[in-house]
Amino acid sequence: GAATGAAVVDVDGGTAPYMVDWSNGNTGFTAGALAAGMYEISVTDANGCEQIGSTEILQPAVPLTADYTTEDVSCYGGENGRISLTTSGGTKPYRYSLDGENFVGSELLIALEPGYYQVIVEDANGCTFVTSDILINEPDPLTVNLGADILMEFGDVITFMPEIQSTNPIVNYTWSANGPGELTCYDCPNPSTVDSFDVQTSFLLTIEDINGCTAQDRVNLVVRKERRVYVPTGFTPNNDGSNDRLIVHGEDGTYIKLFQVFDRWGEIVYQNGNFPINDEISGWDGFFRGQAMNSGVYIWYLEVEYFDGEEESYKGSTNLIR
Repeated sequence: GAATGAAVVDVDGGTAPYMVDWSNGNTGFTAGALAAGMYEISVTDANGCEQIGSTEILQPAVPLTADYTTEDVSCYGGENGRISLTTSGGTKPYRYSLDGENFVGSELLIALEPGYYQVIVEDANGCTFVTSDILINEPDPLTVNLGADILMEFGDVITFMPEIQSTNPIVNYTWSANGPGELTCYDCPNPSTVDSFDVQTSFLLTIEDINGCTAQDRVNLVVRKERRVYVPTGFTPNNDGSNDRLIVHGEDGTYIKLFQVFDRWGEIVYQNGNFPINDEISGWDGFFRGQAMNSGVYIWYLEVEYFDGEEESYKGSTNLIR
């Protein structure tokens, strides 16, 4: 349907110069910008002799056109969209372009980002066909959120409940630890911690959907270590049932390796060890060698072992009041 045809007149005989007239109003030996159809040509020589001829400008029997199918991007932000074209009409071979400058011979256009595209199809004669806007879609982002870092007590059991946003089924869960600590499973959505660990540990979760899209999140588990040990500044061993012994107080799980009490001359008046903290039976009752000690200030020394195996020593003073 385009007016891109051309014809050239070749004159033989007669007497030059020649005058050439075309039925569409053109003159001269060459006529361009011709649409398909029949054209009559009149050639007159210098002696006025005239010869009339005709020529036909043909066009492809079927107009150049193309249909297409698409494959959307499989993962958010990906670049694997596709346009597959089926071309007919015109004159083979065909070429294809997305920008009008760079043409390829393949009907499959790959590695496309999400967005709108127009494909320019060009045949062997330079005829072109431009598709309508072709949309390459992408899915919503795949996300996983393990929440804020977790402050936990030693011995706590943490069960992870990740929040996942996905338009497709999740087919793989992969957990990994950076530091001590184990999980009940490493390929499930909701594992729990097992055993106790006493230092910060981070866990990384990688999820994968049915299209192979992945997302990750990491959470830190921070173990709170209570190092509180308390020895009263005074006690009253008068058998009234209240504050009768000098007892070491603190967090359960702490172990007393050594507890000593000294008088003002430095003599050990009480010594015990290897008992749990807060043990009232193991505290000093204010006696030494069966004799009640006098009121006054006494120095104490303490060695403890915490739940995580760490050891510390303390010293201080207390008042024995009678």
